Amino acid sequence: MQLIVRSLGRTVALTASPTDSLTSIRQRLLAVHSGHVVDSQRFVLAGRTLDETKTLGDYSIGESSVLDLVPRLFGGVMEPTLVNLAREYNQNMMICRHCYARNPLRATNCRRCRGTNLRKKKLSKYA
Repeated sequence: MQLIVRSLGRTVALTASPTDSLTSIRQRLLAVHSGHVVDSQRFVLAGRTLDETKTLGDYSIGESSVLDLVPRLFGGVMEPTLVNLAREYNQNMMICRHCYARNPLRATNCRRCRGTNLRKKKLSKYA
């Protein structure tokens, strides 16, 4: 059967059987695209990530099906020291109610208008 694999900027047509695993498809793509990074990408079919160990028949992939080869996006949590540093300089502030200037947390007077009506900066709902 004919299988179409789309990646970033490239489309490849491969012949495969329903008993082929996705790792064998990946090996064929490595042979076709020598300079293309295929190892750090994953197969997606209809918005669903496919397991590399299963075969094409397990997913009912038929004639002229389109597999998307998308890069893995590694994400994670910021380092705690960077979070504390950002919170100290961006979130832990006093805001002047008169001129809306940002002042240090221990300020009693606004540095711009010398007003004494300061409030603590509101934290974001999403942080």
